[in-house]
Amino acid sequence: MVSESIEVFFSYSHKDEELRDKLEEHLASLKREGVIKSWYDRQIEAGAEWAKQIDSHLAISDIILLLISASFINSDYCWGIELEQSMKRHEAGEACVIPVILRPVSWKNAPFGKLQAFPKDAKPVETWNNPNEAFVSVTEGIRIAAENLLKQRQQKLRQQEILRTQYLKKVEEVLSHGRISLLGRDTLEEHRKELGLTPEEASVIENNAFEPYKRYEENLNKYKQSLLNVIQHEYPLSDETKNELKLRQRDLGLKSEDIDRIEQLIFSQAEVGLGLQEDKTIPHLLTLPKPETSDATIARLLAPPKPEIRNTIIAQISPDSTQGSGNSTIDQAPTPPEQEVPGATSPSLGPDSLLEQDVLLEILAEIIGPIAPALLQQASAQTSSTKELVEKLALYLSPKQQIELEKRIRALLKKSVYQSQTRVYNSPTLTNQVINASFLDQCEQYLSDVIGPIATLLIQDALKFHPQISPAKLVNVLAAKIPNPKKADEFSRHLLK
Repeated sequence: MVSESIEVFFSYSHKDEELRDKLEEHLASLKREGVIKSWYDRQIEAGAEWAKQIDSHLAISDIILLLISASFINSDYCWGIELEQSMKRHEAGEACVIPVILRPVSWKNAPFGKLQAFPKDAKPVETWNNPNEAFVSVTEGIRIAAENLLKQRQQKLRQQEILRTQYLKKVEEVLSHGRISLLGRDTLEEHRKELGLTPEEASVIENNAFEPYKRYEENLNKYKQSLLNVIQHEYPLSDETKNELKLRQRDLGLKSEDIDRIEQLIFSQAEVGLGLQEDKTIPHLLTLPKPETSDATIARLLAPPKPEIRNTIIAQISPDSTQGSGNSTIDQAPTPPEQEVPGATSPSLGPDSLLEQDVLLEILAEIIGPIAPALLQQASAQTSSTKELVEKLALYLSPKQQIELEKRIRALLKKSVYQSQTRVYNSPTLTNQVINASFLDQCEQYLSDVIGPIATLLIQDALKFHPQISPAKLVNVLAAKIPNPKKADEFSRHLLK
């Protein structure tokens, strides 16, 4: 931040210190008015490196007073270092150098010889009948110089404020849903250079423009967390809780369309996690993000379920399973027959099954949520084949969750068999790649352009519940969250091109 007072630096010979002190006294009125503040080498603290202290203050001073005498000109430090640096700053327009002639000496041909000198008519202070009158003349000259510098500084500040306002306006034009697109970034960079702003100045302005979006996104996260906390204790929500959530929305200043998206996402997760279980004695595997899963929770989930819900999925997806027995959960919720592939064998889970654990983990995570990795890890330790693993997992699912698991595995295995037998291999560029930060940034940027700040939450949830997801699968999951089919298609084509 630019200082309000003008900083004055004394460059002098210690042999002239008495006259310097007298001038300092006359400058007291300017100090008390807040016009100037002064510095000289006697203010260096004990133990400090005096040369560095002098250089640092000389480099930032607005007015540099050269107290001219034979002793000053004879001093190697005053002449060779301080005078040289002072004249460089003066010529660069960074400081105002004022020679103050203390004693008679030949100085007209010196580097400062063409500068306006004080006292009046450059008459040496020591030759005045009343030296105080000479110092008054010097003081008035310094006042005029200081006031001119203050005016220039204020004018410069006003001009900088105009430039910053122009840049802020351009930032607000290209800013969309809290993000700046690649084309927008090019536009801003060109505008910054035209206005003569430094990258640091532009960054400060952009951060100020981003602030409302950041606060809004923070408030979205606060509402989401509040809703998650409520659902862990109460679901479905009572009317009283719904009214309280409305007040929460109002206090956080959130839009109804953003709230609808958050609630739709979380409620769907809650219903999947609960499995819409008819048997209320089955522990709820609520699909809600939690910091971590305790050993006690995993132990409870891995405890043997009641006999009446031991409907395994293996018998249902094996080719020799008996349909329509009346005991299978398939009978309770039949699924439409799938089209057979000529020459294809029925999918089953055997020792050489095409089903891999990472694929199974993805399916399981979509059904029961973040508990899936822990459940799969412990179940895997107790089995030796994929068939046994799926059978073990099915023991801890509700009937409807078992149906969903069966449907997903059956479709996956059938697709694998079909691809194997027909020798059709799909190899899109994004299928087997690992998601990197750059790809996530692209997803977030383009999704934000379509649905706003909630894009960040959707991506976080997609990664949380699909830890092994591929880039192509992530794009499909996110596209499904876009209400407008045309925009969803454009989103997919842009990221998968």
